[in-house]
Amino acid sequence: MLPSYPPRIQALRTELIKAIPKVPNDKATISHLNTFETHHLMLIYLTWKMRFVPATLRRVLIWSGGVDPYYFATIRSQFQPLLGKVERGQDLTPHLSSLIRTLGFAMPEVPMEKRRFDRDNVLIKTGLHHFHVGDITATNPHGRSGRLVFADVTDDEFKIIAISDHDAFNIGSSEWKKLFEISNRYIQGQVPPGVVYMAYPTMSSGHPMELVRYADHCDETMTRLDPSLEDRAFVDKLYSENDVADGHDLERPAKPTLKWHFENLDFGVLETKTHVFFRMYFSPR
Repeated sequence: MLPSYPPRIQALRTELIKAIPKVPNDKATISHLNTFETHHLMLIYLTWKMRFVPATLRRVLIWSGGVDPYYFATIRSQFQPLLGKVERGQDLTPHLSSLIRTLGFAMPEVPMEKRRFDRDNVLIKTGLHHFHVGDITATNPHGRSGRLVFADVTDDEFKIIAISDHDAFNIGSSEWKKLFEISNRYIQGQVPPGVVYMAYPTMSSGHPMELVRYADHCDETMTRLDPSLEDRAFVDKLYSENDVADGHDLERPAKPTLKWHFENLDFGVLETKTHVFFRMYFSPR
């Protein structure tokens, strides 16, 4: 017997399960995911979704601790198919791993050599996205090549930290060691002297600790506040405290229809008629 959830929470659970790429993508996998507690479903979704990069204008920067700027200037033209899109704010998904479209959760019986790719372990442990670089042609429709760019991507910057190849994913290889040495130096450079830090700690499950806590927090808040979405005073407060969006007054329907929603990785409430998103929490990544 599956647990029963309030309609809005069940609707979010259904959306998350539908969105996550599943292997195998069948009724048995869906049934299995339905047995998970909501915070676990959120964690699987967030760990998959964090691999995407929202399209927006960004400046391209080079971190000299990992890439020699003078050397990069001589080879920059080779990376222009990617960097041009970054600077124009275009979709970078074609330069990401093709697995993000097909593998977000794998059933336990799926062989480990495939199941381990249901998350990006380099991103989890270093905070760096990796991008494939190559010209998109008839014979190379996905723009793949042997080179990979590892970058720290924020809302307004695309900072290249390292250039490597697929050997960087092979644990113990020289490229793997080099990448983690560079990423550790990069992280250390952002920490004040004498401050003890732990770079991107992970749980025994392999999920980022910060996302585990975030998923737990989102679930607890949703469970606690869900009844309040039927309370007029609470909804009035949502609108009164968020009365302007992008310089315009919020459009408020006579009877707002509210649902729990992740906007990229941020969590909150979405009004479905006007598509106004009331952000409650910014994601930790």
